[in-house]
Amino acid sequence: MPFVARRQSSSSGKQVTAAEVALNGVREEARVGQRTTLDVLNAQQDLVNARVALVTAQRDRVVASYTVLASTGALSPQILGLRIEVYDPVTHYQQVRDAWAACARPMGASFLEDYAPVLQPVVAPERADTVTSFRELR
Repeated sequence: MPFVARRQSSSSGKQVTAAEVALNGVREEARVGQRTTLDVLNAQQDLVNARVALVTAQRDRVVASYTVLASTGALSPQILGLRIEVYDPVTHYQQVRDAWAACARPMGASFLEDYAPVLQPVVAPERADTVTSFRELR
């Protein structure tokens, strides 16, 4: 992935160079009356687009590099030497495994015991006035 991003960045750099040369040529032609102001503006827009593509390619290269590092585990706090508390899933589980008790109902009744009469299934009644063809709509 970084290889592709590197090639794309190189190609975008060449595109910027080509757009700069083209803009200079269009400006010279406009100076002698062979091109219009619109042609110059279009060439300037092409240069701006090429520069945006270059910056995007450079960003993609950096992101691809960090993605490879993260995939290989090279961005862990231990390898980077960061002085932070490292997340331990076992310790966290021990801390929260009984947290459901805080969600219990005050009287000890479960949800279904309190609301079972309300939660009856609803069955749609049969309709006698169902339209069976388009002719009945007229």
